[in-house]
Amino acid sequence: NQRYEREELLERLKIAEEETYKKKSEEEKEYHRLSILISNAEDDISYMKEEITADTGELIQRVNAGRNFRCFALNGANAQTNDVLGGNSGGVPSFVAACDNMDLVFDILFVSCIAVLNDDPLGHQKTILCLRYHEYRAYSGGADNFVCVWELDKTKAEYLTCVGRLEGHTGSIWTIDVDTVKVVTGSTDCSVRIWDVETLECLRVVDRPHVRTIMCIKIGPDLLATGGADTHVKMWELESTYKVPYKHVNLFRRLRGGRYGGHQGPVTCLEFAASELVRGDRLGTILVWNISTGLVLRNLQGSHKHAVRDLKFDATKIISVGNDGLVLIT
Repeated sequence: NQRYEREELLERLKIAEEETYKKKSEEEKEYHRLSILISNAEDDISYMKEEITADTGELIQRVNAGRNFRCFALNGANAQTNDVLGGNSGGVPSFVAACDNMDLVFDILFVSCIAVLNDDPLGHQKTILCLRYHEYRAYSGGADNFVCVWELDKTKAEYLTCVGRLEGHTGSIWTIDVDTVKVVTGSTDCSVRIWDVETLECLRVVDRPHVRTIMCIKIGPDLLATGGADTHVKMWELESTYKVPYKHVNLFRRLRGGRYGGHQGPVTCLEFAASELVRGDRLGTILVWNISTGLVLRNLQGSHKHAVRDLKFDATKIISVGNDGLVLIT
């Protein structure tokens, strides 16, 4: 009897030990998840403080008469007419800007404000953090974890209203990119979502492509580039099947930062074309990478004194704008 009692006790101890290890493992995973959320929140606070400092200078106060624009977007579709201001035939001669939780639409030709979009029941209740404008719709992402889609086609009955929300993220929306078929969003919840530009249906969720906030996104017809607060940039191939759009999102290139020799701070903006990718970070550094080899072609360290806000490039030059108030042509 004693032998059976001993074996039963050992079995119970074994079960108790396994349950303890399982519980410990779950608690460690939860601790890691919460640590990342805290780190992302600290990144957000730091970045917002830096932007507030940059947005309260004398010049911007005069331009906005006391109102500070946080985001600004020209119409991306105007690039097809070779006139970013939309003056050519088929262009859209307007731009959108945002301050606080309001979207504003401006006419470029008459330099006048067309509308202030702040009374729509589907609109934002918290600060707008990013904007995109493509064809006749604007897309604004906010600290309230969703994207508002604004109809700006004057021929539509829904003109100047929010025609839909892209909901599903559990953190602030930090970045948006749009083309003729899809909208792609990135968030502090460390996920990327791909949406249908017409139906606004979520087609694909890429969970945790980065271990910290998704800071910037750039899309092509079948390529996606993401930059994170973890200092890394990743290139993804988008593959669809006949029945399932973007069924496969495959990582094919990782451009590492930190101790691997790339960016030492969060990646804040990026652009890619052909075999080259140019990206800027919060420390003011701009790097040019060869996508195929993963090698750094140019290191423009200290180009800006503060975060690189946005950039564009062609075969001969890089144009960048930073939170230090400078526009640089390199």
